[in-house]
Amino acid sequence: MSNAKDDFNNNIRSINNSILIYKYLNNNAKNLDSTILLRSQFMLIVSAFDTYVHSAIINKIIELYFSQNLMIELNVEVPLTLVYRMKNSDEIMQKDLLENYLIDKLSKDSFQSPKSIEYAYSILKIDHLWSKLSAISHKSADDIKNTLALIVKRRNKIAHESDWNKITRKYEEIDLDMVLDCQQFIQETVNGLDELLDDL
Repeated sequence: MSNAKDDFNNNIRSINNSILIYKYLNNNAKNLDSTILLRSQFMLIVSAFDTYVHSAIINKIIELYFSQNLMIELNVEVPLTLVYRMKNSDEIMQKDLLENYLIDKLSKDSFQSPKSIEYAYSILKIDHLWSKLSAISHKSADDIKNTLALIVKRRNKIAHESDWNKITRKYEEIDLDMVLDCQQFIQETVNGLDELLDDL
């Protein structure tokens, strides 16, 4: 299990703790609309996924960059100025310099949607990503992509529109099962992605 996966699991544990708060409020404070917690949990699950992908890709690039395998190819450009600075540093400093560069470079990207996930893994020369995840999860590649796209669409609805339906003048429907289904799917996807990186 990677450090990125450990961090993801810790994030999910924190979200599960907040689900307990939702359950308590839902049972004991009937006049309070506690679904706001479900919306925040849904967003945090997707955020944990985004954080995992960033960390996993950066960690793997660094691992491969410093490996002894000369056949490894990476789809990432390291500026000559950084190469020069790394050349004149010890290995610990070299890894720190590369990590800081990659964090800054990839911070502009959001790794949530199917297309952005494909891009992230193309950096490591992993192609046919959904077919490979399909073989691991025993779900069709299209089902994985479409489910992820729907989850991200709902996340964006919550983040950018407060989950508000302008036509009905009400919040979109959300319940605990939706959040748990989202969490299970993202957990399975992270497990599959982590397995792919382990095989590199």
